[in-house]
Amino acid sequence: MKILNSLMSKNLYAVRFSGRDRNHFPERIYESDQYDQDIRNKIREWHYDYFMPHQDIYETEQRKSEFGIKQMIEGLIGKPVEPDKSSKIFTPESKNIITNTIEQTVEKPETIEIDFYSLNRLGLYNLGMCGENSCNGAMLNSYNMDEYLPIFKQCGIQRIIDLTRNGDLEEECKSLNIEYMSFDLNSRSIIFTTKENYLDKIKRDIIREYSKKEVNEFLKGYSEIWDKNVRLGINEFIKFINTMQKDYVYIGCSNGKDRTNRMLFFNAMFNPKTPEEPEQYKGSANGCIKDTETLYNNLTKEDKLKMGWTEEFEKLFLKRVKKFKRI
Repeated sequence: MKILNSLMSKNLYAVRFSGRDRNHFPERIYESDQYDQDIRNKIREWHYDYFMPHQDIYETEQRKSEFGIKQMIEGLIGKPVEPDKSSKIFTPESKNIITNTIEQTVEKPETIEIDFYSLNRLGLYNLGMCGENSCNGAMLNSYNMDEYLPIFKQCGIQRIIDLTRNGDLEEECKSLNIEYMSFDLNSRSIIFTTKENYLDKIKRDIIREYSKKEVNEFLKGYSEIWDKNVRLGINEFIKFINTMQKDYVYIGCSNGKDRTNRMLFFNAMFNPKTPEEPEQYKGSANGCIKDTETLYNNLTKEDKLKMGWTEEFEKLFLKRVKKFKRI
């Protein structure tokens, strides 16, 4: 801005505008005038591209809370809407930025950021941002995968979590070196049941047809089945949380709303590394909080450690559960 003020205040004209004749445009007298004008225009363009807020988000993200939109806007301000890669003056092309400190030179590593602006222009349903550098929205199965996946790759997406139950994207993602995870966690999943309730249901179904001894044998076998399947389900859930922690994820179901918001609520509750608050998805909390409690009770200490839990985070988790139960 100092450069801009300096240029704008420079006397480039032989005649000043008078208060009486504001429509008069005098002849320019410097040969460098056109060059200076180009510089000023360049500065204006650069200022608009890099610092103007992304106002269209207020229209495209109506489903998000005011907090969520504000967080998204703050994450995008300072990023180019349409960066001018041809300008070496205002957009340096060097991969590493060297910052001089007192008698020391520090090399800053290159950082990758999701190009949300370009993703938003694809017209994906319910597109939004989650985490530090991740997006959520409708899954690509209903779109042209050959056309969209390469664009996702170019925009910085490195991982896709598919909630559609189809798994159609796996081969396409593999060919582009995009990490792929197909994950369907509905309310009927066994990880949202207690062993006691599971065995009670089995017992009610068979108690009239078999002797007490046979029923006990059946229940012993089903107890082992519950242990095995819950362990498999929890391992997948931990993989989901760990994938979200890596960031640069695109997660979505068919329309990018119901199941997607449910999974983002679970991520906000169980993921200690996400900056998101569960309140952003409180619309999904009513149907999820009971499942959240059951899943928590099925977790072992080792499971929590694999997700990066600490004693402080566990206290925060229980506080959040208590809060949502009062809603």
